[in-house]
Amino acid sequence: MKPPDWPTRSIRRTYGDLTVIIEIIRNFDNVLDFCAEHYPDDTDMIPYYADLWSSAEALSEWLTRNRQQVAGKTVIELGCGLGLPSIISAKLGANVTATDFHPHNRPLFERNCAANKVRIPYRRLHWNTPNIEDCFDLVIGSDLLYEAKQIKTLTQCAAHLLKHDGRFVLADPGRAHIQAATDAMQSLGFEHSIEIINETLIISFSAMNAGG
Repeated sequence: MKPPDWPTRSIRRTYGDLTVIIEIIRNFDNVLDFCAEHYPDDTDMIPYYADLWSSAEALSEWLTRNRQQVAGKTVIELGCGLGLPSIISAKLGANVTATDFHPHNRPLFERNCAANKVRIPYRRLHWNTPNIEDCFDLVIGSDLLYEAKQIKTLTQCAAHLLKHDGRFVLADPGRAHIQAATDAMQSLGFEHSIEIINETLIISFSAMNAGG
């Protein structure tokens, strides 16, 4: 079912030397109520895309602080939502692909790209069946660890999309499934480091044999 044309508002944010404009849905609760009414048993339809989350902002700050790992690289964002980290990556000179699974996500994402004068290909992607053949230097995502059942599919998808010397950077506010995700990536042959930006964990995974 096509959702209503929700009222929106634009906010301005600055990360490092980059300023962006992000359009968000004005009343997130209205979107949540709509999805709960029409898709009561489908957790994939929870409209996480409709708001700007602190983890996306922390990831955007990380990207600007580590622009040497972004500029000129291939980047794919999982669960892009409004698209803030993808937009930041594009402004830093990366070749970006943005993905999300929610069917209502794309129009708002594309409006944000247009507002910031960047062109970013968008793909609808389910982590269970990542239908993208390319591999990327950098896989990024923010606040993706909502449900335990998603940990295996998320980590396998990220590993599948990475080049052998690529890096998966995950921003998380401290949800219960962080350790499970870290353990899953380790079992796939990845080591990790953690830093904190604005009270958000930034976990960076790289292949244990990437330097060999």
